[in-house]
Amino acid sequence: MYYRKPTIEDVARQAGVSRATASRAMNNTPGVSARTRARVTQMAETLGYRPDPAARALASGRQMSIDLIVINYDPHLDWIGGHPYFGRVIAGMMAALEGTAVHLQIHVAQLDTAAELIDSVARKTTAGAVLVNVTPDLAARFRQRCPQVVSLNTPAPLVPLVASENTKGAYTAVAHLHDIGCRRIAAIHGPSINACATSRRHGHLDLIQNAAVQLITRQSTDPTAAVC
Repeated sequence: MYYRKPTIEDVARQAGVSRATASRAMNNTPGVSARTRARVTQMAETLGYRPDPAARALASGRQMSIDLIVINYDPHLDWIGGHPYFGRVIAGMMAALEGTAVHLQIHVAQLDTAAELIDSVARKTTAGAVLVNVTPDLAARFRQRCPQVVSLNTPAPLVPLVASENTKGAYTAVAHLHDIGCRRIAAIHGPSINACATSRRHGHLDLIQNAAVQLITRQSTDPTAAVC
């Protein structure tokens, strides 16, 4: 077992090939037989070797970039930059990257094409990726291929997470309406597959268990809201 991060040299040595051959095999470039490529990739998996995307970009002369991957549940949304939530995510990332040599690349997919996008970006990303609305299984799948990743609001095994207090926020919103005298409150939330929408729905429902409130819920692709 390796107690340090394995290198391409370790993979080459254990697979019985040169460093150049191991590198070509890992980069899926011509000049390596299918049998040798399989042996090298299997040894890389056994050792836990993961190519460094930044080093790859530097060696190839490619531009460093952060990839933003968004799964869009709204078929009527033409441009995510105009969305009240996605637009703020993009603006925040652009502000963080301002003055650096790292660029932002935006990828949007519907759920039925998300797996293909996940695999494609994981193979090519350089500085890393931010996942938005990506389901836990796909987020974990991305991390297996590229460990430089963080998920926004949707938890996934071993994937670093930045999350809002969705349940508490929704509870507080409905509690405020209750405090000002509302007793019949409508809550609009996103699709059940969206972790944020589910958490907010729980917050709405938690409040009505402790107060005499009639809560009417509706599902929508629009941002969550509570009105009376």
